[in-house]
Amino acid sequence: MPTGDLIERAVGNALAAAVERVAATSGPRAYSVEQVANLLGVSRRTVYRLISDGKLPAVPHLTPLRIAASTLDDFLRAPTA
Repeated sequence: MPTGDLIERAVGNALAAAVERVAATSGPRAYSVEQVANLLGVSRRTVYRLISDGKLPAVPHLTPLRIAASTLDDFLRAPTA
């Protein structure tokens, strides 16, 4: 199996696991960057990068940054391409 396929499968599996973790929580309406990092199993730096790249919108004008639960759901359900 080509390396790209392995990476795509690993990313897909990680996202599926993240969806399960998020779905299993009856969490808040918005998450902090640290909470999103913990749910996704990534670093805070990665979450900030996703926000700055426009892939994971944060709630505007809030400090500290917050990510709406519905936005996180949409992000996790979006097809990876």
